[in-house]
Amino acid sequence: VDVGYKSEGKINPSEFDEDVQIGDKVQVMVVKMEDAEGNLVLSKKQADMNLGKKLIEESFSDGKPIEGKVNREIKGGYIVNLGGVDAFLPGSQVDLRRGGSPKDYIGNKYQFKIAKYEPSKDNIVLSRKAFLEEELKVKRKDFFDRIKEGDVVRGKVKSVLDYGVFVDLEGTVDGFVHLKDVSWSHIKNCQELVSEGMEVEAKVLKVDMEQQKINLGLKHLTEDPWDAFCKEHHVEDVINGEVMRLTDFGAFVRFTDGVEGLVHIKELSWTKRINHPKEVLKVGDHVRAMVLEIDEDNRKLSLSIKQVLDNPWDNIDETLPAGKKVEGKVKNVTDFGVFIELENELVGLLHKNDVDWSKKAANLKKDFKKGKTVDVIVLETNKEKGIISLGLKQLLENPLEIFRANHSKGSLIDGKVIKVLEIGAVIDLGEGMEGFLHSSEINKKREQSVQEIYKVGDKVSAVVKNIDLQKNKIGLSTRDYEKQLERKTIDQYLVTGKSKVENETVTLGDLFKFDDLNK
Repeated sequence: VDVGYKSEGKINPSEFDEDVQIGDKVQVMVVKMEDAEGNLVLSKKQADMNLGKKLIEESFSDGKPIEGKVNREIKGGYIVNLGGVDAFLPGSQVDLRRGGSPKDYIGNKYQFKIAKYEPSKDNIVLSRKAFLEEELKVKRKDFFDRIKEGDVVRGKVKSVLDYGVFVDLEGTVDGFVHLKDVSWSHIKNCQELVSEGMEVEAKVLKVDMEQQKINLGLKHLTEDPWDAFCKEHHVEDVINGEVMRLTDFGAFVRFTDGVEGLVHIKELSWTKRINHPKEVLKVGDHVRAMVLEIDEDNRKLSLSIKQVLDNPWDNIDETLPAGKKVEGKVKNVTDFGVFIELENELVGLLHKNDVDWSKKAANLKKDFKKGKTVDVIVLETNKEKGIISLGLKQLLENPLEIFRANHSKGSLIDGKVIKVLEIGAVIDLGEGMEGFLHSSEINKKREQSVQEIYKVGDKVSAVVKNIDLQKNKIGLSTRDYEKQLERKTIDQYLVTGKSKVENETVTLGDLFKFDDLNK
């Protein structure tokens, strides 16, 4: 090495960390003016150490960063060469976040802050993290000094979550894009449109200088399709769309990217009783719907599918007047009746009380199988409530009316006890008719029960007390029967002097007993 002396100096090649070329300039220290061979002995390593110590002292004193090279890994951290002086870099201080591999750092030069310096013990502790934090603080201040709402920034997607996206801006600040600000269209999660490492442009929506936070929007770089929709469409317009989602309360239909409307479940059909939209729709279906309401402020669109269809209820009085005989198919059977599908998908209810005049149609599920075709008669329609009442028994003459034609009130009739209750007895009158003999219509002592007087199978003669067509009931009375029998006996005696019964005599006392009855 030429140092300007009379003779050239020599340096051991091991003192060079890197290859050198002729012409390179290096810092050296004269160790010996002349060796055994008369050569000037130099040391680069010693010069580096002296210079390094000076730089270390200045850096520690002034708090300025110092450059060093990470040489190797040791327990708990790394050895860093500071111009010929070794220093210790704890593993926790190598970067802003832990997790990097040693090979990512070894052999590289970095700027460090001296965290601890003890010259007497040759103890030097470094922190690259402190330098990076200080550098980041300066960069962040510069960033927030120049950024403002409405600016368009470019960055790289750092992480993608279900509810939002973090974007690295200039390696300094993480901007946040909320799920709702990713796209004008409805998306379930951000992964549908954004992936980690993607370069994106975004609009600055909000800057929080105090918290040093920034909110971004990806969708705001394109025109809001909602505004265009509101300008072009009005209430009662009919538009085409695609079913995107089904919920318990309705179906969401998309017309363009960023414009969706809700078809409430009650707006799906004029006639069908729909428990869930999936009964009539599926995702991907293309539908026509009428605009019912446009809420521009809340960005809500109410739609109706049934409004673009003819409403069969509008002329229900003409198509299904009361008394009309119609054909239908059993749609559903419940404990209280049978739902029957009629023309135009209208559904009527055949109540169990209108199945049979006898009211014995207890097993509806056995008698009415789903899909069975039945003839019924329209009893009543209610537009407001959307109800159609049907009847089956009304197709036949009411047997009670036939009974009333043959048995007027007060007439005598014979029957047989088929059931005994505490309040009375059920009497079989023949021809499928039953009457009820109430306990108050039985001539008995107060302490006597109905069960003591009648048994199942007993024959009974009674008077028809009343016939209730609405309740489909026949009331009987044995008390009135006995009174009629007594009157006939008295009348017979007064005419002939004899009772109806042969050899029977009637005393004066008996006549006194009948006196009250005559009055």
